[in-house]
Amino acid sequence: MVFYAFDIVAKDKKEFNKKKRLFYYYLKKYNIPPSYMGIKSLIFVDDIEKAHLLEDVFKRVSGIKVVKIFSNNVEFNEY
Repeated sequence: MVFYAFDIVAKDKKEFNKKKRLFYYYLKKYNIPPSYMGIKSLIFVDDIEKAHLLEDVFKRVSGIKVVKIFSNNVEFNEY
């Protein structure tokens, strides 16, 4: 399983909203299903092909800082 923690970096609110819309547009275009969405600014993927598609999305939108985390075992809890 691969986790991507990301942050959209912009100089003002208008640029931030533009990058955010573009980012989610490409997520939808690359057909990354909503079940792969995690917590805000965290996307997890268990399929390596989807991980490559997601990396393409990050490359298309400039100004996004990404941390890639690999894991074998993950537990999600909601309190």
